Amino acid sequence: MIPSPQRSASPINSDHIPENIKHNTILSSKIKIALSCLFGLFAGLLKLNGLFGLAVFFVNLLIIGFLIMIKCNFKEKDFFPSTFSVFTGNLSMTFGSFLFVWTLTYDIVYVY
Repeated sequence: MIPSPQRSASPINSDHIPENIKHNTILSSKIKIALSCLFGLFAGLLKLNGLFGLAVFFVNLLIIGFLIMIKCNFKEKDFFPSTFSVFTGNLSMTFGSFLFVWTLTYDIVYVY
């Protein structure tokens, strides 16, 4: 994670440097997708379906968000635009990866 430099009092400078935000967003997206695939694998192997599987996805989001906040020493506003973006950034790609691996694992192990 790359922190943004010290904030100045000048109104011309923004609070965050876009390159740092972009780098941190890309890095956190890769981590979220990889861990979502891992949680999807576990949900499929544990034969979870319906709301229990979705609950695993939301637990996944919370765990990943808190791990990123711990890595940032709970100063996530120095690394990301908002705390909300730490937990929900790239949500569609994360959910798609989770859903794909979850259904694939469930079908391979229990259907076929």
